[in-house]
Amino acid sequence: MTKFILVLFSLVCTLAVAQPQQVRVNAYGGGQIAVNGYNGGTKSKILTVQMQISDPKPPNTTMDQWSLTYKVNGTISNGSKTFPPDKIKLRFNDVTHNGTNDANIIPTASSLMLNTGMLPLTYTNSFFAYNSTYNLTLLTKYYMGLTISYDAVVDSGAYLAQYSSGTAYTINVTVEIRDKNGVVRDSEVANFSMMIIPIYNNYGMIFDPAAQNILLEFNNTSAYVNGVSKTFTQAFSTVSTTGYTVKVSTLSNNLTSGNNNLLPVGAIKLTVRDNITQAIKGTVNLSSTKQTVITSAAHTTLFFDTTYSTLPGDVGFYNKPYGQYSGTLVFEMAPQ
Repeated sequence: MTKFILVLFSLVCTLAVAQPQQVRVNAYGGGQIAVNGYNGGTKSKILTVQMQISDPKPPNTTMDQWSLTYKVNGTISNGSKTFPPDKIKLRFNDVTHNGTNDANIIPTASSLMLNTGMLPLTYTNSFFAYNSTYNLTLLTKYYMGLTISYDAVVDSGAYLAQYSSGTAYTINVTVEIRDKNGVVRDSEVANFSMMIIPIYNNYGMIFDPAAQNILLEFNNTSAYVNGVSKTFTQAFSTVSTTGYTVKVSTLSNNLTSGNNNLLPVGAIKLTVRDNITQAIKGTVNLSSTKQTVITSAAHTTLFFDTTYSTLPGDVGFYNKPYGQYSGTLVFEMAPQ
């Protein structure tokens, strides 16, 4: 009996096809921005962008010009409030590298043509680098890598109070690398968060009762010729856990006598000095328009002197009917 032996072969053919050079972007967030108070907040290396250029089978061509873009993906929200993206700035921190291009040019912020200014977050594409001429060409090399990191800076200001919350804001940033024609070659979304701690500020201003009634007397010829001046030492004090301003204004543009005669308040100058250093904090001619006389950071109790004065020989006081002219001056303190 003849036996037949049948042997079955499974033939697998793998065709190796030369792959084009790969340019990849990896982006990831570096934690949470903490904002505590009106002074804003900063977080180092909140965003890291990695660019990887590999050439598995050289020689292949790649981008001789390229752009690196970013934009906010969705809204910056904590579920109930939406934070304005332009109040958050990205600031270049550093760049490191693994290898170089074929020209052996060391990747730096300058050679990569990176924008190292303050970059506000936006909902539209903005540029970390625009039409960089750092040639991403690997004709003889197999790999190079770049790592670029950015800090986050949140603008200071009293506006932060309305966004304070016990819930963190989520921030998603899309990073894309584009060729010179604007075609996206790769992209990735990085995620980080921001916590604006509920703000409870303490600030206040106290006036010495003796400095609340200001009397400028024109009772002799010398007063009209030389002007008059009145200084109150430690007229008022301020204390604040945040930055603030003090503004001053009058209820009317004129002082009024009992007979309804008028005297312009602008003829009177107010100077505010630090009681200790005697540094002038502000000088204004009185007006019904609010004018800033102090701009300050947070501090413990400080005292200020006030001086009210008129110019020598001011003709605005000549030929005015005798009498007592009065008005109301308002000091207003507000956090920044």
